[in-house]
Amino acid sequence: MTQTMTQPVATFQATVKRNPSSPDAWFNLGKALADAGAFAGAVLAYRRSAELGPGDASIHYNLGNTLRRAGDTEAAIEAYRSAIAWDRNDAAIHLNLGSALDETGDLDGAVEAYKEALRCDPRSARAFNNLGNVYDKRQQRSRAEEAYRSALRLQPDLPDAWYNLAGVLARQDRPKEAEAAYRGALRLRPEFVEAVINLAGVVQDMGRFTEAIELLRHAVSLQPASAEAHFNLGLALLQSGAWDEGWREFAWRHKTVEALTHARGNATPLWDGVVRSGETLLVRAEQGYGDTLQCARFIPFLLAENVRVIFECRSELLPMFDGWRERVEVTTPDRPASGVTREIGLLSLPALLNVSPDTIPSRVPYLRAPADRSAAWRTRLSAGRRALHVGIVASGNPAHKNDRKRSLPQQDLLPVFGVQGVVWHTLLSPSAIQAAAFPPGLPVVHHGDEIKDFGDSAALIENLDLLLSVDTAPAHLAGALGRPVWVMLPYNPDWRWLLIRNDTPWYPTAKLFRQPAPGAWNAVVEQVRDALARLTMTALPEEGA
Repeated sequence: MTQTMTQPVATFQATVKRNPSSPDAWFNLGKALADAGAFAGAVLAYRRSAELGPGDASIHYNLGNTLRRAGDTEAAIEAYRSAIAWDRNDAAIHLNLGSALDETGDLDGAVEAYKEALRCDPRSARAFNNLGNVYDKRQQRSRAEEAYRSALRLQPDLPDAWYNLAGVLARQDRPKEAEAAYRGALRLRPEFVEAVINLAGVVQDMGRFTEAIELLRHAVSLQPASAEAHFNLGLALLQSGAWDEGWREFAWRHKTVEALTHARGNATPLWDGVVRSGETLLVRAEQGYGDTLQCARFIPFLLAENVRVIFECRSELLPMFDGWRERVEVTTPDRPASGVTREIGLLSLPALLNVSPDTIPSRVPYLRAPADRSAAWRTRLSAGRRALHVGIVASGNPAHKNDRKRSLPQQDLLPVFGVQGVVWHTLLSPSAIQAAAFPPGLPVVHHGDEIKDFGDSAALIENLDLLLSVDTAPAHLAGALGRPVWVMLPYNPDWRWLLIRNDTPWYPTAKLFRQPAPGAWNAVVEQVRDALARLTMTALPEEGA
């Protein structure tokens, strides 16, 4: 007997043959086929049932559920709407319509559907929970929190609602409350791996770094195949300085949901770290610009006799590698490399080279700006005023998932701008937006409209006395260029900055200013202001010298 020809399917097929005009017979056949996983046949059966008995909302409802299981969400939405046309007081229909609309990105429609479900059943904890999810997606955090709390008042033993409430609290920077909510979810579902992983992130944000590692090890033990658990454990270990194990766990990044979603199909074998004569090795940049600038230092270590190395990076970075072209071929993702025998992700090189905090190749500069562009900036900045020229980058890419913690408003930097003898330079574009972010009257020059790629940024940075930056790509660029850079870091920093220390083995010209507590940018700004005041006293020539 095949999967689709189960006993119920056979029974109801016989019933349909005896009663071909019976909507109930076709409905029962549709349900049996759907239970057997034969969705195409089930859809046909439900549609026939609807033709024979169009006024039955349950037929359209079950048709919608089957279409969703078959992956046809748009058709499912139409079926649910047909069901509502015949019965607008069934909460389940509105609930499933809301879920389907959410799947298609119609968040406004989903909100209205969930509100209709609550009209039908004001005590539906599931409807409140789902409504909270949509509010959270719309970044309406307070409404989401209220919806989750309503769900929990109705059903305190709903682990998903505790988990979702914890997430929205964490996104509002309320880590203690988020911790309590995650623990509430875990009391109800101790094997809730996602809750363990996110709880680890919350306690890490509060500075309990050892506890975070223990939680992530527990997550791995609960679900050894969880790429997210392994990857987050890798990040925590790298942050703690345990790089031997950390690199192994970090390798799971390629198997996370996000990585698989954006994966590029390629059958080229991965490089195993063994140099083979005559091989052509493709090194692919991965993650952000900063990661590429940071780990590009490892590429020269791959060069060996009779080994061809191709480096693939985003086009905006190409000018930074012009000086490498005699030894390394540099290309972009839209220009496929030929003759490749093996490939490797750029961030896998530290593991293959057994890099530890004590063995990072830190000789700088290992990158240089295009000479003609650097000379042009040198001419511009050497003319006129006697001052310290300092670049300022107060924010990173807003699409970065941690940007709200690593970036700070320019207004918070006002004490730094009060230091005399400094001319400030912005690098980010467009200049008009940068200018609007600063109070008027400050000695700030905006160069964003002149920055077309990293070659332009590098040329400017090479001619500045200092770059002051949050944790974003220009900070890595300045470090790679061997230029003085002060990096302002959140309390829970990215793994590469390690913990506690005010220097970094990655960049000998960098100085780190860390938040002493979560969100404490004021303390960072005070430290930077004082350090900058001291620098102006020692770096600027005496008047008339």
